[in-house]
Amino acid sequence: MHHRIEIRWPKRIYLEDGRELVLDNDEEILSHRLACLISREDVDKTFKILREQGFKRVPALPLGEKYSLAKIIREPFELHVRIFRSGLILSEIEIARKYVEHMYTPSVNASLEVYYLLNNLGISTKMIYLGVGVEKILETMIIEVRYDGEPHPYGSIIREILRSIGEIVMPQIFSYPQQSREQDEPQD
Repeated sequence: MHHRIEIRWPKRIYLEDGRELVLDNDEEILSHRLACLISREDVDKTFKILREQGFKRVPALPLGEKYSLAKIIREPFELHVRIFRSGLILSEIEIARKYVEHMYTPSVNASLEVYYLLNNLGISTKMIYLGVGVEKILETMIIEVRYDGEPHPYGSIIREILRSIGEIVMPQIFSYPQQSREQDEPQD
């Protein structure tokens, strides 16, 4: 099965320091060089608004964020958003964490999508590239995020492991020779 989702990406940006950058390679798209920034005062408000939009708190490898949220946007993909106390927001599209493939498939930076989402929700959001403000997005492009194959929910893997263990262990448990009571009783 082929799973696909399209996201917007800033192909060319103009930074506040006067540089114009082209971000059209995989290294940029797979990194967190591009991020969003909100005011520190809006961190808790942003968390609450995203929760109202269906995002759920999720565990993640800690990077120092205050909040880690995710929402399935189209099976099997989720939008994962990390909000830091400083107002920094890192975001990515990835295989949902309910699937084993979440652990080893690459994530794609989703900063532009989150930038549009937050601004549409009334949260003043700025984009930054390696800490420098993005003054203007000069050109965007569409990125197709793909996963070819059927993702495996953790539950199905765990059931298969338990079934395999059962096939190995259960016959051994019931194959011990049964001793009769007469053999266990002391002889006179």
